[in-house]
Amino acid sequence: MEENRKTNIPVSTVPSVPPPAIAPSYTAGVGEHLLPMLPNCLHRYLYLWTKENGSFWLYPTAAEGDVGLSGFQWDRFFWRRVICRWEQLDSFY
Repeated sequence: MEENRKTNIPVSTVPSVPPPAIAPSYTAGVGEHLLPMLPNCLHRYLYLWTKENGSFWLYPTAAEGDVGLSGFQWDRFFWRRVICRWEQLDSFY
């Protein structure tokens, strides 16, 4: 499998196109009852609001058990690998 030269991540897991150009409006907090829904959002564009770092598009590739979601965060021009811890999440769309 071909890998991205900068990150050594298989190219097939990195999204090939940017996320939607327009971010959704903020919605109410996640709440514990909604967290189990997040693994169903794997390999789809997801907009996250965090308690510390504002908001961003995430392309989640794995739910890391008690840790959080891992995947790729859109950084205005490229995707970068991140892990979003469950306790950091405020809301998602």
